[in-house]
Amino acid sequence: MRSKPGFIKLAAVLIIALTAVVYANSLKNSFLGDDADIIVNNDFIKSGKNLPLVFSRAYLTSLKDLDFLGTRNVGAGELSYRPVVTLSYFLDYRIWKLNPFGYHLTNLLLHTINALLLFSLANLITGNPVTSLLAALLFALHPVNTEAVNAVCFREDLLVFLFFVSSLLFYIRAGRSAGIKKTGGYCVSLGMFFLALFSKEMAVTLPFILILYDYYFVSGARRRSFSTNLKFRYLGYFFILIGYLWLWGVIFKNPNPLPKYPGGSFYANILTMSTVVANYIRWMIMPVRLHFMVTEPHLILRQFSPAVLVSAAIIISCLVFAIRMRRTAKEMSFAIIWFFVTLLPVTNIFPIRYIVGLRYLYIPIAGFCLFLPLLQSRIKKFSRAAVIVVLLFYSLLSASRNLAWRNDVALWSEIAKWYPDNHFAHYGLGSVFLKSGQVDKAVEEFKISLRLNPGEVNAHNFLAGCYTAKQMWGPAIKEYENTLEFKPRDPQVYYNLGDLYAKTGSNQKAIRAYQEAIAIDPKYLEAYNNLAALYADTGKADEAILLWNKAVGIDPRFLTAHFNLVVFYFQNKQYDLAVKHCDALLNAGGKIDPKFLELLKPYRK
Repeated sequence: MRSKPGFIKLAAVLIIALTAVVYANSLKNSFLGDDADIIVNNDFIKSGKNLPLVFSRAYLTSLKDLDFLGTRNVGAGELSYRPVVTLSYFLDYRIWKLNPFGYHLTNLLLHTINALLLFSLANLITGNPVTSLLAALLFALHPVNTEAVNAVCFREDLLVFLFFVSSLLFYIRAGRSAGIKKTGGYCVSLGMFFLALFSKEMAVTLPFILILYDYYFVSGARRRSFSTNLKFRYLGYFFILIGYLWLWGVIFKNPNPLPKYPGGSFYANILTMSTVVANYIRWMIMPVRLHFMVTEPHLILRQFSPAVLVSAAIIISCLVFAIRMRRTAKEMSFAIIWFFVTLLPVTNIFPIRYIVGLRYLYIPIAGFCLFLPLLQSRIKKFSRAAVIVVLLFYSLLSASRNLAWRNDVALWSEIAKWYPDNHFAHYGLGSVFLKSGQVDKAVEEFKISLRLNPGEVNAHNFLAGCYTAKQMWGPAIKEYENTLEFKPRDPQVYYNLGDLYAKTGSNQKAIRAYQEAIAIDPKYLEAYNNLAALYADTGKADEAILLWNKAVGIDPRFLTAHFNLVVFYFQNKQYDLAVKHCDALLNAGGKIDPKFLELLKPYRK
């Protein structure tokens, strides 16, 4: 069936309009989750001076430089090299600063463009514009994709799809052209593949999808020239792929230790991932009980357990069906194989940090979205009205799922609901309650987390912080002391204990706590400063002076110690030293009361 220009325009308008309607409520959502590390608290994207660093190892971030509340920032906030994504954040920040509306709008626009690209791809493959429209609408409105669209920090999935499918489209069109159009299309396709790889690693499967496309859809003289023409067309993609793998694995190697296989073996991983893949298939067909996952699926080590057997049967049945249908229904067969091939990078063959996630389906689900309308066209009893009902059902689910992503509290409340016996779910919810100022609710969640896992160090720390905010010094001290039972060499905990002991008048305990913090971390400037202040308050002036001077010796720009030295020396009539540290304070960018400067003026030489 030949596509009429009028229908193409109508299809595009329909895709854009319905996608906008379903995702309109996502534009009101806040930043959430890893957006804090990657955008909100990330100085990296806020200055154009950092643009050159995108192409250096300074780009990469270590896990130790991230925390749940996103208060530390080193590098771009990414654990692997994805510069295209980070450049998009640079651009968004130039336009929107920290207005989440703009970032969500960018994600929505990318998702809409991707649906239009899938329409074009399906039309090239099937030649049926109605089938292609249904495929594009299924993709645009499917609830599985809400995770990638709603979380700004998952934009890499949107971008890799955009460049992945664009590369395939230009490859197909180049194969149907001649002369300069053929060469130009091929070069653009290679460029798109390059951008896809540096958006997210999942693009590594594109060369195999190109081969798969040619196997299914290239015939006649073009098929006979495979060894001389098509074979050489693949070389450019494999050269780019090899170069990318070298950059990714050597030059920009992930600074974090590799995760381990579930159960510690590749065999256990196969059993586990078979259940994950089967669950993905279930989610695509019936997208209910969707949620952001914080726990790994149940590890199944028994070879003949029912879950493994059922999962293996589902996967094998899909593959057998695809093979049997490759001649009589090649488009359907291609769609099924597309799903399994593009899913390979996230099947934990090479260990990944999170082995299950809805966002991992953003490229693979395109195969399902193409398969379903093709199946409808072959089964007479399955009318297009039924597909429209499915689309309406998916639309309502997607609009509902957007609400779960409106802010951190909503997201983690849902996670705690799905995982009531998971300590990390309650710790996460407590953290976002604390971040939003709901201290009492945070206390309750941290208590639940510790009841489920008494060794959750971060929950002890945050619970102590909650008690400190409520000026409940005794319970706060107890929680920090509990933390030390599980993490005995944490300088931050000793520092916090020092502050609390000082508040409660336990000066000797405070001194020992600050000393312990310094012994663990000899460059802990705040510990030097607070210990010095405690010495000064208890009449140990010499010890105080020694510690403050040691602190500014470690970091001449440590303003707090300079200021304390200025005040101390002035009070003790050592005016020349007060002037010296006042100048050091001002030279380091600090500020001081103009009235105090006037008092020091007579003592300047």
